[in-house]
Amino acid sequence: MILFLNNNNMILLLLIIIIIMFIIKDNKELFTESDKKNYDCIISINVHEKLDFLINQLNNIKMNTSLSYAVILNCNDYMFEECNKYNLDNNIYVNNVILNKKRFHGSLLNGIYNNIKYALANFEFKYFIVASSRSMFGNNLTLEDLDRITQIKEQNQNNNYDEWHWPSFKNTLLAEYYLEQNKDLYKSPHEGLLITKNGCYKIVNFLESHPDIKNNLFNFDGCVEEFGFQTILINSDESFHYIGNGCCIEKIAEPNNTKEYMYKVSR
Repeated sequence: MILFLNNNNMILLLLIIIIIMFIIKDNKELFTESDKKNYDCIISINVHEKLDFLINQLNNIKMNTSLSYAVILNCNDYMFEECNKYNLDNNIYVNNVILNKKRFHGSLLNGIYNNIKYALANFEFKYFIVASSRSMFGNNLTLEDLDRITQIKEQNQNNNYDEWHWPSFKNTLLAEYYLEQNKDLYKSPHEGLLITKNGCYKIVNFLESHPDIKNNLFNFDGCVEEFGFQTILINSDESFHYIGNGCCIEKIAEPNNTKEYMYKVSR
């Protein structure tokens, strides 16, 4: 076909070929697989002000997990500088969104949410595990363990909304949204909360679609991290799972317990 083209058409064809080659060169991601790093699970930590404690925590995770993982650190101003000065392992990532969080406040949930968005934007993964600045791993955790745990549908529903923190939680726009639809609210301790990648997408999609609910949760004076994501997940046809030993129990997880993989320590 090219043999029968005149000179002008030949020049035009060559120009088109050159342009296509430049497009391919500058847009490799259109023709290749995603260059996101792949991990079995992502571990999210809202860090506190003691770098030495954080390093011990990271070493504990390394010693007690037999899977491919990354850790995302959500830092305040001080710890953001400290973590960036420290020579962290290659699978430890410092979230570039700085958040000065408070205890018993929605800012803790905001920190976890920021790490979920960071994970979805940067990694391929199967599971997302929420840890606090006091979480340690006891039993060795494998990908097979996570696969097995997530096959079991578990949720902690409580219809008596006059107990625990429910009188406070009922004042959130999230609770009002679901209760007005005659739907239930759900809870679990956040230290050890296990979410699938699809569950992470459901959380982000819901909150980005309801900015008033999101802003209310993240600025709420209460520990909404114990019910916010859990309620969204169950009411979005997803599930959540829990691999800790309780929100107020500071002890080592019992060896060989098939459910408890994380525990809390005093600082």
